[in-house]
Amino acid sequence: MNRQRPRARCLLLLLAVGACGSLTDSPAPAILEAELSESGPLVRTLRLRLEQPAPVTVIYGTNEGKDLRVHSPAASTHSILLARLRAGRTYEYRVAGTALLGTFQTESLPADLAQIGFKPWGRPSVPLVLLHLFNEQGFRGYVAVDAEGEVVWYWRTRHLLSSHEHLRRWAGRFTLHRLAGGGRSRSAPMQQSRNPTRPPNTNNPAS
Repeated sequence: MNRQRPRARCLLLLLAVGACGSLTDSPAPAILEAELSESGPLVRTLRLRLEQPAPVTVIYGTNEGKDLRVHSPAASTHSILLARLRAGRTYEYRVAGTALLGTFQTESLPADLAQIGFKPWGRPSVPLVLLHLFNEQGFRGYVAVDAEGEVVWYWRTRHLLSSHEHLRRWAGRFTLHRLAGGGRSRSAPMQQSRNPTRPPNTNNPAS
């Protein structure tokens, strides 16, 4: 479980720095092949094969705001990550200095993630924030949120433990033990408890 966080942070860094760059004065590349594919939640990869090595700048965005740019150094083949995409949008992309352009549609967020709202305030100091979400009955995993509160990447994880759960090893097996009253969705309100000194019974689901 601990290994997932460094990986998530590395991906967040790639998402943050991937969608930036500047145009150069190099000759326009001659593109022989181009392929756009989905490489993850709200991530696309543009693969290019050029006639000869050259740097490439890809510009992409929607009609909602400022375009994003990714610069790839000189090479004959390029694999360019188009990141920081918002869900349910139509994007247009183009390779600077060439006639190559196209569009793609991003997918909607999963229902259990779409119902979660993010409201940023103040002045952002970083382009993205990585959050770890845990909902016993809903989304569990990581999300990257931009300065306007839009989810631009997510990764669903399984078998994550909340702060109310413990992983215990016994007889060579890992067994999950829940603390008394740890199930938030099953805990009875305190005012309904006849004995306030005794935690509510969580052995049976609430009706």
